[in-house]
Amino acid sequence: TWEVPTTDNAARFFLERSLDGQNWTQIADLPPTTFIYTDPNVSVDEQSYYYRISLVDSCGDITPWSNIGRTIVLDAEIRNFAPSLEWNAYEEWPTGIESYEVEIFNDFSLQWQNVENLDGRTLFLVDTETNLDQIFYCYRIIGNEAGGTCRSVSNEDCVPVGPRLFPPNVFTPNDDGLNDDFAIKGIYIATYNLQIFDRWGALIYESNNINDRWDGTWRGKPVQEGA
Repeated sequence: TWEVPTTDNAARFFLERSLDGQNWTQIADLPPTTFIYTDPNVSVDEQSYYYRISLVDSCGDITPWSNIGRTIVLDAEIRNFAPSLEWNAYEEWPTGIESYEVEIFNDFSLQWQNVENLDGRTLFLVDTETNLDQIFYCYRIIGNEAGGTCRSVSNEDCVPVGPRLFPPNVFTPNDDGLNDDFAIKGIYIATYNLQIFDRWGALIYESNNINDRWDGTWRGKPVQEGA
């Protein structure tokens, strides 16, 4: 979109697109009453695009090119068991970017919800806080104009998430304040059940809450050291 020109003798708009901000291709010749254009010949999930526009008046004179608008491309992937998000900076509102909003689509509410608000210089986030009961996490980025009301929304990118469990292989219940409890940590867990058996197959501890911790006792007494 672009603003209405102040001149009364506008004839048409020339709209151009670029992949690198240097080499430009005209993509539309538009009447002076048009102030919005949808570009169908792009792959917004793979590439960021630059746009600029100029005005031709009834005398054939061409104005200087407008400021450049650049789309935001989000890339999401799983790194170290957590969604890792990267995106390019939006360009070029005259006052710059004030903030970026990171949003995730909630499959239950069918709405986008906020993950985090970041300053306009931050282009990276590892999401270790979101814990939704769904197979895919789909994200998008919203750029907000500094001192203005304009917003730019990125593509949507999805990553598969699955349960991750991190059990310790040893603990020391000796009341020294270090590793006194057996606790399993995990992410993306919908249901959970832990059973601990002794070496003869007797059940000595059970929990359905991943936040519970076993203190190494059975029937109020410490169990033997060992496996």
